[in-house]
Amino acid sequence: MTPRRSKLTAVIQHRQHLEEQLRDELHGAKHDLELEQNQLHRLNQRLENILDEMDREQASGTNTEQMDLYYRFIQRQSQSIQSLSSAVRRLTEQCDAKTHRLVETSKEKKLLEHVDENRGKAQSKLQAKAEQESLDEVAGNRRRRAS
Repeated sequence: MTPRRSKLTAVIQHRQHLEEQLRDELHGAKHDLELEQNQLHRLNQRLENILDEMDREQASGTNTEQMDLYYRFIQRQSQSIQSLSSAVRRLTEQCDAKTHRLVETSKEKKLLEHVDENRGKAQSKLQAKAEQESLDEVAGNRRRRAS
């Protein structure tokens, strides 16, 4: 007996393909998020270092022009941090959305697989019942002929 190929097989295979594609997209998005988070961490570290350096310079009596340069640098660094923080938030939202889509797609695929499995079991039961009825009929015919 050849393996049964249900009508849902193509749909399940398509869902499997979608699931794999979403998994790859999520992996890429998480990688991008990690890169941006690392960059944000480096910018924050650099800002902290500059603030420490500025405090030391200020304590040692640095002139006003040099302090002005520090303030301008700190302002640019803060703007970069804000911009990168926005990008990290956006990437986090994208990862969350992709995760949700992946979970939903996986659930749909599992549901279809369950339905397909149940249909297969029901079909097998029907075939077994039909075979049993056929055997019973043949046995009944032999008994009638023998009587």
